[in-house]
Amino acid sequence: MLDTLTLQITYDRSARMYTWTHPETGELFTWPPKAKGEAFQFVLSLLDPDLYEAASRWIEAEPGLERVIWRGAELVARNGVETLTGAGMVAAKVQSSDEYGRYAITFDNGYLVCECPHWQEMGAPYDSNGMRVCKHLAAFTLYQRVREERF
Repeated sequence: MLDTLTLQITYDRSARMYTWTHPETGELFTWPPKAKGEAFQFVLSLLDPDLYEAASRWIEAEPGLERVIWRGAELVARNGVETLTGAGMVAAKVQSSDEYGRYAITFDNGYLVCECPHWQEMGAPYDSNGMRVCKHLAAFTLYQRVREERF
């Protein structure tokens, strides 16, 4: 699990750029404005290559989901997924982006369902199998691929 401070990418208003300092080497990296997503992907590739690779492979298979997959990867990297066992139909609780709430991921007739407004209001994009995928479902899926230990 990553320490959320190691993922801290900041925006320097005076220099008009994003910055991140490598926690081990102290090396400073910079990106231009509007490149925060690129900065996150770079930082993730260094700090959590397994999560980065899982997200990249999924995006390669489902390019239309790129935005929600990277947002889901960010939730996983920030330890925002809590899986629940023995909780009936609830599979997980996933942190909201504002970190003030959590959304339940449930199973309904064999399909994953999220209680977030984006999914409920039919705003989430569809994958090639016709399943809607919001960032919370993406986070849960990525969590299962890289965090769960299966024996």
